[in-house]
Amino acid sequence: VDGSSTLSASASSGLPVTFGSSTLAVCTVAGSTVSYLTAGTCTVTADQAGDDDFNAAPQETLDITVAKADQEITDFVSTPANGDVDDTTTLSATGGDSGNPVTFGSSTPTKCSVTGNTVTLLASGTCTVTADQAGDDNYNAATQVTLDIGVAKSDQTISGLAADPASGVVDGSSTLSATASSGLPVTFDSSTPTVCTVAASTVSYVAAGTCTVTADQAGDDDYNAAPQETLDITVAK
Repeated sequence: VDGSSTLSASASSGLPVTFGSSTLAVCTVAGSTVSYLTAGTCTVTADQAGDDDFNAAPQETLDITVAKADQEITDFVSTPANGDVDDTTTLSATGGDSGNPVTFGSSTPTKCSVTGNTVTLLASGTCTVTADQAGDDNYNAATQVTLDIGVAKSDQTISGLAADPASGVVDGSSTLSATASSGLPVTFDSSTPTVCTVAASTVSYVAAGTCTVTADQAGDDDYNAAPQETLDITVAK
């Protein structure tokens, strides 16, 4: 399919032979060139009409087997080419002549997932995505192609650092809370241990003054450490 051949034949009279196709859905003929349109059997004809000295020649036919054509996927890219955990990228590719859509998938589902042409980056490392195109009656399926996308650790932040109650008195305590954008647990500490101490999420007030507590998230394989957040708590007598 989509290919062509050159026809040749000789008439015993020496007069020129003309060619045609009797299977126009499969092949067409222009001059001595046969062009293949669909898979199947192409039947071409050879004729010589004769002249003043020669009768027309009996028509000859030739069957040509037309196989499915190969097709390939090109220009397979992601935009952007790389990303961080929780980012997305968009895939694009050019398919072969069948007109069937190019479909995308992930061969590293722990690193990334694919929906339509959108890649969601799940974990740091290498995300490998695939592109496929099915065949049809006239085209073989395209050979699968792959693309590697680098996935880096993502930044994270801490928000909502608060104490409940918001202030305290000596020998009292408050409960600390904060959220990391990564969803990883936040750890708390005191940078003023003479005024307050911290155990897990409980801050205990030991002296009047300003208690400064810190919130940290150390990161993991997929997230960088968060910038430290601080909170000042007034401790009354």
